[in-house]
Amino acid sequence: MNESKLNLLRDTLIAGTLNVETYQKIKKEIFTECHLDSNIAKDRALWSMWINARSVPNRFCQTAINEVLSRNQIQQIYD
Repeated sequence: MNESKLNLLRDTLIAGTLNVETYQKIKKEIFTECHLDSNIAKDRALWSMWINARSVPNRFCQTAINEVLSRNQIQQIYD
């Protein structure tokens, strides 16, 4: 597993630079773009694994996350 990518999402969204409302907005957009549903336990667990640096999103979700971050004037994190 690429260790350098594990912390990217967590460091970007929980580094203290975003307020709670912005974090929730970005999280909701990421869920939508990655076709995740916050009402489904499996999807919430997947998000938890990403945000707690236990796994890396797949390539499709990495691209979607980059697009969401760009729309919110935040630097893209995945290459």
